[in-house]
Amino acid sequence: MAKKKAKRTVEKKSVAKKSAAKPARKQKSIGLAIVALILNLLLPGIGSLIGGRIKIGIMQLILIIISLVLSLFYTWISLLIWFIAWIWAIVTGIILVKRAS
Repeated sequence: MAKKKAKRTVEKKSVAKKSAAKPARKQKSIGLAIVALILNLLLPGIGSLIGGRIKIGIMQLILIIISLVLSLFYTWISLLIWFIAWIWAIVTGIILVKRAS
């Protein structure tokens, strides 16, 4: 009987520890998502990579590189591609923040 009580007490403590750890993890992921959003504002694709959206981040960085190459010849097209990649990166950052909260 005493063993069962001790076992229940240990189980309750472990459940309490697990539930207490979840909010800290959630806050950490919210912080990471906010950092990713800020980085996406500065350089599209970097925040997406840090936020775990690897394929999307690489595609955004490729668009930025294409934009930089085209800026030597076609300024307006380059600006349009940069703007599209920038808006896409901001939307990705907002999605990361919403999923984290």
